[in-house]
Amino acid sequence: MNEITATDRIQELVKELNSYRDEYYNNNNSIISDYEYDKLFDELKELEQIYNIVYPNSPTQQVGYTVVSNLEKVKHEYPLLSLDKTKSISDIVKFAGSFDLVLSAKMDGLTVCLTYENGCLIKAETRGDGSEGELITHNVNTFGNVPKQIPFKEHLVVVGEAILTEDKLGIINADLPEDKKYKHVRNLVSGTVRQLDSSICAKRQPMFIAWDCKTDIARTLYSKLVKLDKWGFTIVPCRLVGDIREDNIEAHIKNIKNECSLKNYPIDGIVCTINDIAYGNALGQTSHHFKNAIAYKFYDEETVTHLRSIEWSMGRTGVLTPVAIFDTIDIDGTSVSRASVHNVSILKELKLGIGDEITVYKANQVIPQIGENLTKTNNCEIPDVCPCCGTKTKLITDNESTVLMCINSHCWARKLGEFTHFVSKPCMNIIGLSEQSIKLFLEKGWIDEPIDFYNHKLLSHYSDIINTDGWSNTSADKLFKSITNSRNVKLENAINALGIDGIGIKASKDIAKYCNYDWGNFIDPKYYNHFDEIDGFGEIMSSNIAIYLDNHKDGVRKLFEHFSFPYIVPETNNILEGKTFVITGSLNHYKNRDELVSVIESKGGKVSGSVSAKTNYLINNDITSNSGKNKKAKELNIPIITEEDFMKMITVVGVDLANNSDFTVENSVSVNAVKNRKSLF
Repeated sequence: MNEITATDRIQELVKELNSYRDEYYNNNNSIISDYEYDKLFDELKELEQIYNIVYPNSPTQQVGYTVVSNLEKVKHEYPLLSLDKTKSISDIVKFAGSFDLVLSAKMDGLTVCLTYENGCLIKAETRGDGSEGELITHNVNTFGNVPKQIPFKEHLVVVGEAILTEDKLGIINADLPEDKKYKHVRNLVSGTVRQLDSSICAKRQPMFIAWDCKTDIARTLYSKLVKLDKWGFTIVPCRLVGDIREDNIEAHIKNIKNECSLKNYPIDGIVCTINDIAYGNALGQTSHHFKNAIAYKFYDEETVTHLRSIEWSMGRTGVLTPVAIFDTIDIDGTSVSRASVHNVSILKELKLGIGDEITVYKANQVIPQIGENLTKTNNCEIPDVCPCCGTKTKLITDNESTVLMCINSHCWARKLGEFTHFVSKPCMNIIGLSEQSIKLFLEKGWIDEPIDFYNHKLLSHYSDIINTDGWSNTSADKLFKSITNSRNVKLENAINALGIDGIGIKASKDIAKYCNYDWGNFIDPKYYNHFDEIDGFGEIMSSNIAIYLDNHKDGVRKLFEHFSFPYIVPETNNILEGKTFVITGSLNHYKNRDELVSVIESKGGKVSGSVSAKTNYLINNDITSNSGKNKKAKELNIPIITEEDFMKMITVVGVDLANNSDFTVENSVSVNAVKNRKSLF
């Protein structure tokens, strides 16, 4: 058995044995006999000993979790500098000249450096500022694809990227309160590998993707990557290119992007590196970047501007979010002058100061974000009183981040956020009530809490409203008609409107179903103290609801008494029980995506935002599309079905989808034909 095959077999055995262990210990189910298990275990142990490749999640290892008090600073053995950037493929051709290039995915994560001695991992550190980082060995020891032991016995330094796949963002955010949710997968992985408690990192399952080796083990970069692959590392998707033509480079870039899309890797460009290491080193470096490589960015380059001030925006939970105000710049044809900095931790991490030279980009080509702070004067002050109400503020820190809170529950700006959320479409859907109007009503004292929309307090000010600039009898009548219509509301929308930390519309739907769509059950401790039984609910979510209802039960009762909840017959047709769907593309039959999601959930199914091994069906009316989700589904052999296929699926009488995974529907198959098919399952 050669080394590459040995590595594959070791990984295969680790995965297989862990699945057997999971079934046995968590589901009390013995899939194979003790003899068969021991045989596979002994094979794994023997391969690990022969090839000196051991992964931390191997059944032969006893993995413990470590909690550290802080992250120790450490000087890098080698500088971890940045790269010069370009948006032009012709620049890549000029850069390469007559030398071969290695094109590799520019991973969108956190740069990490691993050090091995005598074949054992001894430390792992973040990039930091390029010369000094933080020790994160306790967390990297939990990475399932970082070998703790390798066959190379000399000093070895491997550089790569800690990443989390794109689908993890939604999964992890689902169990976090609104003000703690991660905005981008890059922030998520940074927050994950810098945890003090390694059990949190282990639960999130980050990966390490190797893209360089600082140790002199080969004459070319590509040869280094081949060796790292043999030693058990996951190497970056890459291509060795000798034919330096624009069309050829474009083709290789497309292939790399497709490979990353199929693997769900987050990337933001391509790194183009001179393959010949000696020549690349001879090119030297600046204080900012190496000259042996250049980064090709997929999207518009980060634009340089100057920070002029920091505003603090109030959210409905009392969190004050720093917002950067900078000289107006043009990005993608739009003028941009402000960007959220998200929380105090990121503000401090960027070392922002008034007048600093910063770069700004659009995340996913939509949301303005600060990329880098080029001057780092770090003179921004954190207010000790709320800029909205003047009450003392408080810094609150947990393992995730530090946020600034206004502790005044009656702060008018906080109330504005609460009311704006309450009237929004996923909540009470009071059409025609803008944030500006809510602010007016609050300032005038015409409303003080959400129930004032329904208890005639606001209505008593009808004459005041129509005599206010911008209002008339017609607009006021429309508003009160909308308020009346909003009284007929689904329980999940009313729950969502309460604005409980960490509880969005999806969680509200699960709660409503658990309560049998009876709002009386929702405020009954016999129910709400057991919401942790709901699939997907973590300790934080369940605790937030219980605390909220313990303190606001009477208020919720008085509010809900003004509503008329539709009677929902408990769903008895759970034909989709245990099945997970992903929806993409435009719809032809269902009014919108929410309606299709509602149908799936009403029949016991689940809807996810991304395709993974747990997906059972991808719904896409364009089955031949080359979209990322279609490609991922095809790679994983997941059926791609149209709306019509789905509608046929849920109308097939007597079909038990919950216990079968082989049900597929071709476009040309009629309903009767589907019903009459033999051995559907």
